[in-house]
Parts: sequence; C-alpha cells; structure tokens
Amino acid sequence: MNLTDTPWIPIIRDNGSREKVSLIALFKEGETIRDLAVNPPQRIALMRFLICITQAALDGPQDEKAWFHAKKDLVNNVIVYLETWAHAFDLYGETPFMQAKDLDPLDNAVLDKLNFDLSAGNNSVLFDHEASPSGRIHSPEWCALMLLTFQCFSPGGLIGTTQWGKDKTTKTSEHAPAIEGSMLHTYIRGENLQVTIWMNLLTKEMLAEFPGMTFGRPIWEDDDVFKGNPEAARMSTQSYLGRLVPLSRAVFLDQNQKTFTLANGLSYPKLPVQREPCATVVRRGKEKNEKDMYISVNLARHPWRELSSVLSLSKTAIAGGAVCLRHLKYIKSDRVDIWTGGMAADKGKILDVAGWNFSLPIEMLNTTELLIYEKGVELARKGEYLLREAVKTWHKEMAVDSKSISYDKALMNYWALLDEQYLILIRCIGNSEPLGQAWFSVICRAMNIAYINNCPHTTPRQIQAFAIAAQKLRLKKPDH
Repeated sequence: MNLTDTPWIPIIRDNGSREKVSLIALFKEGETIRDLAVNPPQRIALMRFLICITQAALDGPQDEKAWFHAKKDLVNNVIVYLETWAHAFDLYGETPFMQAKDLDPLDNAVLDKLNFDLSAGNNSVLFDHEASPSGRIHSPEWCALMLLTFQCFSPGGLIGTTQWGKDKTTKTSEHAPAIEGSMLHTYIRGENLQVTIWMNLLTKEMLAEFPGMTFGRPIWEDDDVFKGNPEAARMSTQSYLGRLVPLSRAVFLDQNQKTFTLANGLSYPKLPVQREPCATVVRRGKEKNEKDMYISVNLARHPWRELSSVLSLSKTAIAGGAVCLRHLKYIKSDRVDIWTGGMAADKGKILDVAGWNFSLPIEMLNTTELLIYEKGVELARKGEYLLREAVKTWHKEMAVDSKSISYDKALMNYWALLDEQYLILIRCIGNSEPLGQAWFSVICRAMNIAYINNCPHTTPRQIQAFAIAAQKLRLKKPDH
C-alpha cells in the first residue's frame, strides 16, 4: 500500500459527503474538500503530516511575502514532491513508512494498541467488547492513520526492548512531541482544506526565532534515522520538519500479523529547549519559580477562558500563541475560524481527547481587544471568588466544619453556565459593547443560579444562612 495513491485519509466534501482520499487526491481536490473527518489527535497528526509535506515541497516559504505567493503554486509543487518521494510512503516493503526497518522483531504488541480508542495495553476501554489478548486484524488504511497518530501522541512509560541497528533500545520512553504537557494545539481553518494547509505554514524567518531549531527535512528523507544512527537522530529531533512527523517509537509492522514490534524511538527536546510552534506557551508561577509551560487540554476547563493567551501574537522566542496566527494580519476578512484541541494524559495514562471550534471577529487579534477580553474573563474569575465566599459563609452560618466544605459542585455549576454563554463575551468584543452590559448580567445570573442550586434554603435556619451569605454575591460592575 502506498499512501500517495491509496485512499486512507477520511475527509468531508463541500456537499457533506464523507470518503477517504489518497495524499495526491487530497492536494489535487483540496478546493472541494471542506475538512478532515477525524478525531482531535488524528486531526493534529494529519495536519502536522500535511504541513510537513507542503513545506518540504516548497523548501520554505522563506518569509511572509513568499508565503503569500506560495498559495498559487502550492498544489503543483506538492504533487511533484509526492511523485519524487513516492517510495518513502509505502506502508510495507523495503522502506516502510515511519518504521524502523533495522529493528529486531519482537511482535510484543497487538495492532489495537495503535488506536487509543481500543482496549490494549494500558488503554482500558469499558465498551470495547471485541478486545482480546491476540488482537484484531486491521486494514492497511487503518494502520497508516493510526501509526501516524501513534507516533505523534504515544505517552511515555515502560516499553519493550530490542536491538535497533548497532544499539539496544531503552526500556523507558518519553512522551511523544504532540502530547508533551497535554498541550493545546491551535490551527487556523480556511474555507477548504487547501487553504487550511496554506494558512498554517510557517516561514523560515519565523522558525529562526526559536532557540536551537533548524528548518531541517522530513524524517522519511533521511534513511540513516530509521537505521538508528545517533547523529542523524539528533539532527532530526532538533529540526522543525523532523519534529512535525516524529519517530517517537521504533515500530515495525507485519502485513499478515495481528501484532507488531514496538520499542522506544527517538527522544525529542522539550520546553524550554524546544517548543511546539502550534501550541501556546505561557510563563506562570511565582517570581522566583516562574517557568514556561504549555496551556494544556483541561477536561474541566473550557479553552474560552484561555483565548487571550491562545490568540497572543507575541514575538518572543518562547512565549505566545500558535505562530501561524501571525498570517492573519495579511488576510482581508472580518472573521477567523480557529480550531484548538489535543489529548490529556497523566504520565502513561490517556485521560481523554477534546477539540473546539471558535469563529472569532478578526479584531480579537488586536492587543487592545485581547486586553478587554481578558478583563471579561477576569470578571468571571471574580464571580467565582464571590460564589466561593458565599458558599463558605452559608456553611459557616450552618455551623459546618470549614474543613469539610466542598465548593466543587457550585463552581462546576457556575462555569458550566458560563461555558454555554461565552459567545456573549466574544460578541461584546466584536460589537464594542461594554462588559458592564450583557456579559456582566450573564455572570451575575450564573452566580445566583449556582448559589441557589447548591445552598439549600427551605428550613428557617437555612433561609437565614442563605440570606446572610447572599450578601457576598455583590459583583462590582466594571467601568465603561
């Protein structure tokens, strides 16, 4: 199976129909493809893959001007590149795609392990009733997509060891680059897939700002990496194109088996030595203990609360949002579609995956508007604090031990109500509406509902405590 001419990438057309396409078909027909039809980790892995192919084909772009003009010749350049390197995209054969061909076979993992949705190894899935110790047979198309995703998102932990080239693999593995810190990935979405890929390309000038990172070349162009050559591996892990499609696990698939060989692959530098350009980095902590960290996929925290950081166009070497957002300064449009998501993991355990779409007014990329938006989020945090104080006071009036007070249910109720209405805050930015109008009312209503739902007020004593504690819910209306 060759990935360039065999349909394996799930997509959705402009007319709503779903199908699978090959790499060449995806680029040739990109203007009629609305989007990828995959889950968040697969979307990220495919976007990294498609961007890597495109930038390798263009050998750039060099700067913003070259990026702007690259759109018209993008497809032709990529088709020529794919035809030239078609041999590197065979899933099986002499140069198997994203596999270590000089790996001593172990057959120590079932194919199911490539898919994080299936029960295999540490992935325990309640409703996967077809799971078995011997594994299942999967199609080559399935294996290609899952292998690409697995190399980007495989969590660290203990792993089998085998001989790879001249060296033996280690028994412990680190997180793959795309799952470090459970990072929140950000991409711009265009009117079709071709535009989406183009808008997320980075220029060599942008990449020159990152410490220790070179432009590099895709891993499939360097045969020495797959042979376990240490110097080739070092060069690949410190380059932009080498990190986009990583070889975080040494894998070898057998077309006729339910199992495959799995061992530790390359180790990729992490923050602050290297950063992922599609992620958002913020500096947090106390003054003496401040450190750079990724904004993560938080299953209890909707990312609208982090939008001011995600959309930050900071030009510092490390901190700031996704670098591709800088292109939006050169796009004539009233609105921009942003996709953000990723995978949450706790050490070697995968917790969940998530993805969100935001349709935002282009004004939100301006520093002033982002500051106003952040004030809106800060106002919501003040509401959280007042709600906490009200719940605390209610329990105090009811003579409940302060150590046994739980705020989780009330705060969860509060933020759930705001999560449903955060678009009102975004509309305030787009319409230049004062925060003290609609958004202030939304926060006050959420505070009161959460307080009423979580502080009983039926008995005389409860009513008295409820009335006293309710005085804490006095949020100051922001200035115009």
